[in-house]
Amino acid sequence: MGITPPKDFEKRVEEQLRQQAENTIKMVTERLMEIGMSAVNTIRANHAYKDQTGNLTSSVGCAVVVNGQIIQGSGFVPIKPTGEPGSKAGQSFVRNLASQFPQGITLIVVAGMNYAAYVERRGIGGMTGGELQATAELDKFLTELKTL
Repeated sequence: MGITPPKDFEKRVEEQLRQQAENTIKMVTERLMEIGMSAVNTIRANHAYKDQTGNLTSSVGCAVVVNGQIIQGSGFVPIKPTGEPGSKAGQSFVRNLASQFPQGITLIVVAGMNYAAYVERRGIGGMTGGELQATAELDKFLTELKTL
């Protein structure tokens, strides 16, 4: 005795799989954004440089990119009225980096001012602490994903 599946069986299975994939991508992007914002907050709170203009701190932000498109971002809100150039530099840097990841899901955390690396090399930028924190959180998240 054979069982004949309904005519739309294949279509229903494909739709169910598509919905599960969308839900998984949404869950992953939301968690990546949480990790990114946590790193941004750590960097902004733990730098040791004197924040005269607010540009460097305003250039710190993050974005979650799916197939080259920014899905969510931190907003790069200037921390001072004079921090607008930093905010714009951070936004521009994230957009440029996003285009370099045309496939997959990516978390980008940046300090967009051109002197950010110099400040970090001097040990006063705070980026390393944010990077270490984000890496640890990502490792934990990847382990959690394996159990789903």
